[in-house]
Amino acid sequence: MRAARVSVHLDTVDQQLVHPDHTLPLQVEVEDATVFSNLGVRSTLACVPAWKARLRRLAGRTALHAAGAQRKGD
Repeated sequence: MRAARVSVHLDTVDQQLVHPDHTLPLQVEVEDATVFSNLGVRSTLACVPAWKARLRRLAGRTALHAAGAQRKGD
């Protein structure tokens, strides 16, 4: 395949860039042309306060952990 490859590792991205809804501002430029940008787009979840987003993530992890514990006991 003849192509340029772009790789982004989200687990190593500076956490100051990550929005509360786990999205990342991204702009892709090829030479002088912007071919993709989500810099002006704000998700409706991005308006959620950081503490609420963190609480939702923790609740989701707890639910997943509890479901895994139930499966092991079957």
